[in-house]
Amino acid sequence: MTLGFPRCLRSAALMALLTGTACHRQSGSSAPSPASEGSLWITLTIASVPGDTATPVHLRLDIAATSDSINSLRLPSEWAGRTELFRNVVDLASATPGVQLIQTDGPDRVRIAGAGRRPFAITWRLKGTVPSWSARDAHNHSDIGRGWVQLVGYDALVLPDVDRGTPVRATLVFAGVPDSAPIATSFGARHAPGDSIIVAHARIGDLEHALYTFGAAPGAVRLWTSSIAGRRLIILVRGRLSIPDSILAGGVQQVVAAERTFWGGPAPDEYVVSIGVAPRGTLAGTRLTNTFVADIDSTRTMDAGVIGLFAHELMHEWIGGTIHPAPGIADGELAWFMEGFTDFTARRTLRTSHLLTDSSYVAAINHVLLEHETSTARDSGWAAIVSGFWRNGAMQREPYLRGEMLALQLDALIRRDSRGRDSLDETLHAMVSTARTHPSGVTADNLITSFSRGVRGEVVRQEVDSAIAGGPITLPPDALGPCGRATIEQRATWDPGFDVDASLAAHATRGVRPGGPAHRAGLRDSMVIVGTNIWRGDPSKMLELRVRADSGTASFRFLPAGPTVDVQQWRLAPDCSP
Repeated sequence: MTLGFPRCLRSAALMALLTGTACHRQSGSSAPSPASEGSLWITLTIASVPGDTATPVHLRLDIAATSDSINSLRLPSEWAGRTELFRNVVDLASATPGVQLIQTDGPDRVRIAGAGRRPFAITWRLKGTVPSWSARDAHNHSDIGRGWVQLVGYDALVLPDVDRGTPVRATLVFAGVPDSAPIATSFGARHAPGDSIIVAHARIGDLEHALYTFGAAPGAVRLWTSSIAGRRLIILVRGRLSIPDSILAGGVQQVVAAERTFWGGPAPDEYVVSIGVAPRGTLAGTRLTNTFVADIDSTRTMDAGVIGLFAHELMHEWIGGTIHPAPGIADGELAWFMEGFTDFTARRTLRTSHLLTDSSYVAAINHVLLEHETSTARDSGWAAIVSGFWRNGAMQREPYLRGEMLALQLDALIRRDSRGRDSLDETLHAMVSTARTHPSGVTADNLITSFSRGVRGEVVRQEVDSAIAGGPITLPPDALGPCGRATIEQRATWDPGFDVDASLAAHATRGVRPGGPAHRAGLRDSMVIVGTNIWRGDPSKMLELRVRADSGTASFRFLPAGPTVDVQQWRLAPDCSP
């Protein structure tokens, strides 16, 4: 729901935010009444302050009178592999006389003194971020300071320290945003120039798992909108990509239509897609409440990989969203399902809807088999994969790879035992239908029970345990249907010859192995990295590092190719209809 921007906010929102004076009244309405039992009424003001280059986003949180006192605040802490996110919060302070914020032993918690059950407000500022095109994980985090502001709740918001399931009525106020610039959030978007208030009826946890994006300068963020079955689709593009905006928007629209057709059921009134620039050689995204982010290498052309990124992130609305881990499941424990089965279903949906050709589908499966077989994490146990997910690029990829290959194995098993009357597609549809009415979450055991529909449960458990344990994986002869033909080929492993993840984190070369590909190319430890072009997992593509040298910069280019291994690869039989 989007409301007009009150006159007082048009003229004074930024000043009110900075001085702590109140100006949070909707035109024609009285001030919010106290929240009902167990719920919160809040106003969150997000102001763009371009003149403040160090902290260009200023925020204010007003909390209405509550039936229960709020005793503490929760600061950003950990999200998507980054820790100590509270360091991005600057000058957190009370804006209400008589209310004090007192630091606790935990750096991500602040105690409130003097508020009781009466209204109070707090203010803080956010530091600018490094450009998305220089950070491999930028898609998971806020992107501030280059003509736009994109906030992720987990690393931007200070919120009451209450149960994440607590209902909240949140009035989102945007200040300092040009009238012509887009505003879009997980809870709705600007519909007309000047609209700058969005009201969200949600849970406090939804505010964290949400996106808040707007243009801080005219034209910095481009907006595309369309309607799919009466539901509004909002597409924002940040930065400059080789792919024209209209082509990107068209691809998103096709993917949304295909996946909503595949699953059926309700869709959000408004859905937001934010597309930005990723480092060279990178396609990356994340799904948040009613939205996904997709960051793309600026040199990339529109291809199956870009469409696949859109399809994967949107598919998380159902696998990861509707079907989600049960409470108490450790982070990453079910990543083989949440990521790998998402890839399986996304790819199958693209193929069925003719957004992916048969040959492109087989090429994608071949790449999955090759990437796993040549990965340095191929033989790592599942506990090691979960532990190293956010620290090691090869381990981060394994849940996707193992999970998709497991899904192909189970699909073949289900089709075989049902003599073609059933498939993994029908199983997943049944799981989504059940999750919509009983949203309690899944565990490994009840996933295996669901996959065992019509198949012996011990066989399914054996397949799951074997796939996630690590080691070589070979798909059964019928995994790609009657037209698939498998062979064993020798392929080179991906071996850059230095510790890529540690080097990128340190912005300097680490772990250069004597005699390895990097060492032979001239790289040595402790060289300061100023630029990269790395195609992870692909030994056929040149790896490039630009390092600081006495005369400026020096470039090193080499093939990151190691020893060969046997890999299963597939082709389609000629003149065969799948």
